[in-house]
Amino acid sequence: KTGLEITPNNSFKSGEKLKYKISYGKRNKKSGGLIVAGNATLTVREVELNNNQFFQLNAFGKTTKLFSFFLKVNHHYESFISGSTMQTFKSSMDIQEGEFKNSVETIVSEHGAMLSSLSNDMLGSLYRLRSIPNYKMQNSDTIFFSYYYNKVIYDSYIVNSGEELIETRLGTLR
Repeated sequence: KTGLEITPNNSFKSGEKLKYKISYGKRNKKSGGLIVAGNATLTVREVELNNNQFFQLNAFGKTTKLFSFFLKVNHHYESFISGSTMQTFKSSMDIQEGEFKNSVETIVSEHGAMLSSLSNDMLGSLYRLRSIPNYKMQNSDTIFFSYYYNKVIYDSYIVNSGEELIETRLGTLR
């Protein structure tokens, strides 16, 4: 397949909050792993900027106190993507991994033209990929996309490996 198609967003909405635990060790249905190494949270909020509607996307990730003894990680990504085109308008990242620190802010022109018309920042790419309707993707389809990270554009792709069933507290989900 070609690059990302611009489609209306029906996959996420303002107020969404996703929480993840990152763990290592033998897999366990109740705790996820032997050692919980970190936590990540992704949030979505609808905002108005320059008289246009945008989604404000935030991703926070950090290691637990115990795991921070080995390597302290603290990441914050923020993106503003157009509600109609799913194109990144503005993004920033603030990263700390041990002694390494990096902060970058990218602001797009007032017309919303990114470095490349099909590139988003990493967080914007994640949500743009989520907006591709399931019925448009077949098993083994390859979706090509570009994203920018630290002011460099990277070409990438994902391959649809199909669906799986996962066990949750709410039962089995497709």
